[in-house]
Amino acid sequence: TLLSAALAAVVAIVIGMPTGLIAGYYPGWFDSSSNWLTGLVMSLPSIVVLLAARAALGPSVWISMSIFGVLLSPSFYRLVRTSVQGVRGELYVDAARVGGLSDTRIIGRHVLFVVRAPIIIQAAMVGGIAISMQSGLEFLGLGDPRVPAWGVMLSDAFRNIYLAPLLLIWPGVAISATIAALAITANALRDALEDRGTDEKRSRTT
Repeated sequence: TLLSAALAAVVAIVIGMPTGLIAGYYPGWFDSSSNWLTGLVMSLPSIVVLLAARAALGPSVWISMSIFGVLLSPSFYRLVRTSVQGVRGELYVDAARVGGLSDTRIIGRHVLFVVRAPIIIQAAMVGGIAISMQSGLEFLGLGDPRVPAWGVMLSDAFRNIYLAPLLLIWPGVAISATIAALAITANALRDALEDRGTDEKRSRTT
């Protein structure tokens, strides 16, 4: 379950973050076409797409979560694009451009530094959604029953609910605790990075 959620989050970040950086920093035809494509992907019902993928490609959790990561990538795209649009006109970006830095270095050193905190929070949210979706598919019997997962445990426990009802508790607790831990860890990491960035700015000023 954790590996499949990580796969979905990585796929979403790899697709959404670079396209969001480019679309936010370079307004024009790429921005317009990316917005159109993003709206198209967001209009697709995730569960229907995953059911169709399972029917066509088989009950592979890795394929399903890769496709789910593609469906989640617009959330990263829009978040990064909006954040980049908010900072591309700042004075320090203009100063870096006037100083002769290339656009690649400006994006990597200045723009990406600003958007990393919301990306971390969004990654935790996407990981939680992926865990819930993967567990739901496994619970419905749409995954590979040979692969151990919390959704499979929930499905087995539900079939034996009258014999051992307590079996439903532990996978549910594990799923809930993991999603909560992702959110708490992401918030702590964001705060640590922001504090570090503030200290670096103060040291440079001093």
